[in-house]
Amino acid sequence: MSSDSSILVEILAVIAFSTLFSLGGGNGQLAIIQDHWVDPGLLSPALFAWAYAIGNFVPGPKCSFVAGIGYFLAGFPGAIACLPACMLALKPFTEDHGWSMLFSWVTCASWV
Repeated sequence: MSSDSSILVEILAVIAFSTLFSLGGGNGQLAIIQDHWVDPGLLSPALFAWAYAIGNFVPGPKCSFVAGIGYFLAGFPGAIACLPACMLALKPFTEDHGWSMLFSWVTCASWV
């Protein structure tokens, strides 16, 4: 695996993982992205702040700033890698794979 494709796989994995913490908005992703790329010095704090500011400025979901993070890390392919990463984490919640039965069992349980 070349270094170009490995950074795209890393972007896909980290963004997909961080999306699990952004169900209430994009703010749950901030700490994970910052710990993974900003603190080690792979992404400057200024670019991280720009990506977040532009992501909040444009219309759409709050997690749209991850495309800017991907762009700053790997260019246009990095930005494109963020799109399926955001969708992968939401897939279990958009189709019924037994989640609704589990949630109804937990909320209607007599022992709660």
